[in-house]
Amino acid sequence: MSDTTPPRPSLAQAFPRVDQDDRIRAVFGLCGGDVLPLSSDECQQTYFHYLKARLAFPFVARYGDCVESPNRPVTVISMCDEFPFQEDFGVVCNVLEGKSLDAVSLCDLQLDDGQPNHQLVEDYIAWFARAQAAAEDDFDDEWDEDFEEEGDGDDVPEDGPQCP
Repeated sequence: MSDTTPPRPSLAQAFPRVDQDDRIRAVFGLCGGDVLPLSSDECQQTYFHYLKARLAFPFVARYGDCVESPNRPVTVISMCDEFPFQEDFGVVCNVLEGKSLDAVSLCDLQLDDGQPNHQLVEDYIAWFARAQAAAEDDFDDEWDEDFEEEGDGDDVPEDGPQCP
């Protein structure tokens, strides 16, 4: 007998026709119509544990980081417990490329449509991208408001505002 418990089915696996936003809301214990949360340490941790409990390891993916050769085949062997997420890159997983072990952002992986983990990974990538974009928009809006309150901007150095 094996000690390993099979991964728990996700909402995506149990009800594949459920709307993506509703599947993502379920990760955070939210109901239909609730606003999806922005990316925060707490939300990243929640999503990390959700994926860790539901992804079936190992699985094959393509890794592409734009700098090096894109779409390299890798085997995803686990979520990275050592540093589960990075603020700008999202949750991190351990991959094997040949005999080389590396930790990469789940957002940099591509899975084929038919793979059992495809929807879980795609849902996370969609949430993270929207959460990051919304957080950047909020920051830009706050910065614009602060800038407008301070005056017409004539006192701002050419290289932009300086941190205190």
